[in-house]
Amino acid sequence: MTENSNNAQALKNEIQTLRTENERLESLLYVLIEERTAKLSQANEKLQQNVRILDTIFNSVAEGIVVADEAGNFILFNHAAEHVLGLGATDSGPDKWSETYGAFYPDGATPFPTDQLPLVRAINGESVDSVEMLIRNANVPEGVYIQLTGRPLRDDNGEVKGGVAVFYDITERKKKEAELRQSQKLEAIGTLAGGVAHDFNNLLYGMLGYVEMTWQDLPEGHAHKLYMDQILRIGDRAKGLIQQILMFSRSEELERKPLRLVPLIKEALKMVRMALPSTIDIQQALSNAEIQIMADANQIHQILINLCTNASYAMRETGGLLEIRVETIDLDSDRFEAYDLSPGHYSRLTVRDTGSGMPPDVLERIFEPFFTTKPVGEGSGMGLAVAHAIVKNHEGAIWCTSQVGQGTTFEIWFPLIRDTVYEAAETQSSFVSGTGRILFVDDEAFLVGLGQKMLERLGYRVTATTDSAEALEFFKETPDDFDLILTDHTMPRMTGVQLAEEVRKLREDIPIILLSGFNDPLTSKHVQTLQHCWYLLKPLSYRKLSEMLHELLVEKAAE
Repeated sequence: MTENSNNAQALKNEIQTLRTENERLESLLYVLIEERTAKLSQANEKLQQNVRILDTIFNSVAEGIVVADEAGNFILFNHAAEHVLGLGATDSGPDKWSETYGAFYPDGATPFPTDQLPLVRAINGESVDSVEMLIRNANVPEGVYIQLTGRPLRDDNGEVKGGVAVFYDITERKKKEAELRQSQKLEAIGTLAGGVAHDFNNLLYGMLGYVEMTWQDLPEGHAHKLYMDQILRIGDRAKGLIQQILMFSRSEELERKPLRLVPLIKEALKMVRMALPSTIDIQQALSNAEIQIMADANQIHQILINLCTNASYAMRETGGLLEIRVETIDLDSDRFEAYDLSPGHYSRLTVRDTGSGMPPDVLERIFEPFFTTKPVGEGSGMGLAVAHAIVKNHEGAIWCTSQVGQGTTFEIWFPLIRDTVYEAAETQSSFVSGTGRILFVDDEAFLVGLGQKMLERLGYRVTATTDSAEALEFFKETPDDFDLILTDHTMPRMTGVQLAEEVRKLREDIPIILLSGFNDPLTSKHVQTLQHCWYLLKPLSYRKLSEMLHELLVEKAAE
């Protein structure tokens, strides 16, 4: 009995012990569960935080990122991609991408083939680098140039499960590249213009010189003198054309002086009328007021020629009306901001045509250098760019309005000047004769022949040569026999400036006139450092030259 009682008690004790151990294990388990739950909660919170950080980074980068599955459905994209592409629908497969998202080659006109899209190539297992395209759609109607990289999206087994495309906006870079190309073109034009100006001015110099001699030989009142006057006037305009190229390509500012605008417009319209077909009617509404502006006559003439030429082209098939209007406008403080001008008194030159007009995308580019809608060979794209540069250099403003089928209107505003005596137009007068011996140098044989004839007709004794080195030898032989040296600047072997420097070593007092086909500021400044030395631009009127020679030699004789 006692033994059974002991066994029962032992069993109870063992059961109690097991219960106690079970309670302890349960307690430990609860603790472990709580600890694990807390750790999992912390890990989940950390994970969520990391997801938020990654999401913020993903949507903050400037690059657009697009991920698609193997069927071509978008499964992930960031804000940059959404902004450019207008993403949102996931059911737009590759067969619709080019159409939906407006992908073009960089020329902006040729659609980008769907099978060449970087994301499509990535889905097909190909890695693609640095593909440029233009995106133009409802989201970015103005167009955005982008550069893309595509990579396949693979699983652990290397199987392609989709593709990733990363792109960034290169629009500003493309603009800078375009600006650089334009700058390089202008630099090339500047280099070319220098050579063209020199050769063209030499030819014009010779032509005008012979015309002036012919004018002098004709008796007063001869009908052909009127023809000669017109040739000389047109020659002056030809000089202005070369000056326009130099002004635009080298930013050379021509001399401006007070002039009457209306007579200048009337003179230009006479030439315009001869160049326009009879199907175009010109109407003038020119103010009777004394309108004076500070300007260069050749440049104003060039503006009108350019605008009228463009108007004529717009009406070449149908004919129409070309209206030229000049009026004065007082621009007050309530209106000047709209015209990008300061308040004050202005002349307004309006050129309106009834031609084909221009769409908005063309209108916004008309003042860009080299931009033209004309076929190759019919326009350089420089006319309106030159006009814009001239107007800005005159502290004025120019703008244009146009509608397709309704015609085009240009307005050009120039500041008025008040109470200023303008210079009268130059009239042909007699040559001024003189005496003395002149050494004449030019590497063009026909100019040497012309110069010698002209100078001898004026009464001078002339030693002429086409070789500057030979001219120096002539001078070294009898340096005191010469009264003046007239030389071209741009010559082989020895330039005019180099000749002048060598002459100065032998005689410091002899007057030297250097003629050049284009204005080189460095040469001009260097010439100013030489005593009794002048730098003049071709083509120079022989009448003006005769006056200058007479003045210099009279002063020398007086000394």
